[in-house]
Amino acid sequence: MGYCNTVQEFMSCIATKYDMICHPNTSQRIDYLSNKIRNSVNKEEISVLDLTCSTGETTIALNRSGFKTTGIDYSKGMIEVARSKTTQSDMFIKMNIIENCLETKKFEVVYFNSSIWINNMKDLRTVLGNASKVIKEDGILILDLPNSSNFISNYSQYHSKMSNYDNGIIFRNVKFSDPSSIRDKTIDVNQTFCIVDRKNQKSYAYSCDFQFRFHDKNELNAIMTEIGFFNVSCSYDYNVKNQAGGQNIQLVYSRRKCDS
Repeated sequence: MGYCNTVQEFMSCIATKYDMICHPNTSQRIDYLSNKIRNSVNKEEISVLDLTCSTGETTIALNRSGFKTTGIDYSKGMIEVARSKTTQSDMFIKMNIIENCLETKKFEVVYFNSSIWINNMKDLRTVLGNASKVIKEDGILILDLPNSSNFISNYSQYHSKMSNYDNGIIFRNVKFSDPSSIRDKTIDVNQTFCIVDRKNQKSYAYSCDFQFRFHDKNELNAIMTEIGFFNVSCSYDYNVKNQAGGQNIQLVYSRRKCDS
């Protein structure tokens, strides 16, 4: 729990400035998710749970696309920012997905794009097990994974940035302690988030060390089979690329062995 608390405290500290330098949504991503969900779930009204929703960008985008969405995140700061973006305050819930699941709710779709943050297999099994409990019988789980083969270059390019805002500048920097360790499925990462406030002539710096773990398709399939789900679809970069080598991999799981 110590590591989880450290991560959520760091995320809470940077939450109000997070969207200024991190832009998780692309039209391709939302189009892929919307089409995959509608093609996989044959229902008029479809509920979607966004695990680790951060500041709610994906949750809200899918809601605007016509889905009934709920977002959960362990970071109090992220949830507060997410709630500030919508009049539907009950759309977002603060929760530790390793310890809890939404036992009173069921969803047609669960979307999870943060498995890389879970650096041990026991916790990953717990999270996926909790996710499976809230998926309706004919529902699906969508896992969105980084591709380890080109992770370092893409992650550095995406996260090491400078961004101007009304009263100052935000710098974000990512350092990898030993890039070769990626071969062993784990990599140590330091993220530093600096905010220069010109108006108040102050600066703030937040830093945190993470250990990312890459979970490959075979080990994920093994866990999901134990839970009672089967891999029914694999895509790369939201179908923009149709072959291995993309930045992200999307795996879809269902209790049925093939899509209807």
